[in-house]
Amino acid sequence: MTRRGAAGGSGAPPGAPPGALPGALSGALPGALSAAVAGFAAGGVARAAYAALRRHPPGGEKAWTRTNHRGEAVTLLEGPAVAMGAVVIQAIYPERTVAPRTARALALAGAGAVGFGIYDDLAGSGKRRGLRGHLGALARGEVTTGAVKLGGLAATGLASGLLIGGDPSDVAINAGLIAGGANLLNLFDLRP
Repeated sequence: MTRRGAAGGSGAPPGAPPGALPGALSGALPGALSAAVAGFAAGGVARAAYAALRRHPPGGEKAWTRTNHRGEAVTLLEGPAVAMGAVVIQAIYPERTVAPRTARALALAGAGAVGFGIYDDLAGSGKRRGLRGHLGALARGEVTTGAVKLGGLAATGLASGLLIGGDPSDVAINAGLIAGGANLLNLFDLRP
């Protein structure tokens, strides 16, 4: 009888109980279950944050209402609520990441996105929109809240990239991906 036959032909490690998962899968199930629990917890935190923000929107409900591309009134409260859920879970459950530095970098990037996004949403006039509008205004000497948010996201991305570490090209790539990802997600607030 071969080793494979001794384990019941399942591919499980020698000496494993009948019905055991094969080597690579034996650690995957607890990891998948853990990820599912973390995901549900993040969703719960986001839902609770959204409910609290709907009851008491900072600056009043009007400050968080915008008109989307179809002319419909939409609330911007979902963005901070989802980001808060992600940041809180990353801060209290960093085991889901490979290294503690990565967990801190993710929490920092999320917190920066929340902070600068809320600033832009509450203090911004809405006259300038998009990267072209904010950079064009900046070129004419006008500092918009969107330009502050862009700079803040870039700084937060760089700080997060530095926390993750690596050689300078790794830090630059990570910083660009973090800041670019935050800016990409920002596009969905008015064009869902």
